[in-house]
Amino acid sequence: MTIPTLDSGTIDIGVVQDEQVTLDNGLFKKKLPGTNSETALALDVFGKQRTITIKGTKTGNEATRKAFVEGIDAWANAAIMERKTYKSSLNKNYSVRADVWSYAIHSTKILYTLILVEAGII
Repeated sequence: MTIPTLDSGTIDIGVVQDEQVTLDNGLFKKKLPGTNSETALALDVFGKQRTITIKGTKTGNEATRKAFVEGIDAWANAAIMERKTYKSSLNKNYSVRADVWSYAIHSTKILYTLILVEAGII
């Protein structure tokens, strides 16, 4: 297993406890009256979307924890968010943008959840 990284390791994301990668095909599904499930329609009209949810812990002194929160927050809250590269624990790279960023402040650590969306140029 590889240690997950964000932006080729330039952003220290601490220890990632959980990683979940979801590919939603965004299919439009319509059942047809009076038929069984194999006659249902499933059309790709909405496009695919991959989301990556990571839950982690960032430790260190107060300045380190504060810098982590401020760094992720500045990226996630930017008017024009740049894409970052997320490398998963399976050593797979994804070009991502932050969709949801939440964190809980504890006396000696930050517990966080970061939901990333795989994104192209736009």
